[in-house]
Amino acid sequence: VSQSRYQNRKRIKNSRKEKLVKTSGGKCEKCGYNKCLRALSFHHKDKNKKLFSLSGRGLLLSWEKILKEAKKCQLLCMNCHIEVEEE
Repeated sequence: VSQSRYQNRKRIKNSRKEKLVKTSGGKCEKCGYNKCLRALSFHHKDKNKKLFSLSGRGLLLSWEKILKEAKKCQLLCMNCHIEVEEE
C-alpha cells in the first residue's frame, strides 16, 4: 500500500470514527468519559451477532453498514471496555 493511500485510509477511518462517536452520544455509556477519541471504542453486546469490528478496516465499509453494526454496540472508554470484557 502506497504512503498516500495509507494516509487517505487513515483519514477516512478517523473521520468516520469521530462521526460515529458523535452519533453514539459522544461519551462512554458507563462513566461519561469523553476526552480522547482514541480512548473510546465500540463493545459488541452480543459477540455472536458481530459481523465486523468498528475499528480498523471495519470503518472503511459503507456508512450504512457501519451504522447498522454500531446499533449492536455500546460506546465505552477503554477502562470500562476492559471491565465489561472481564465480567
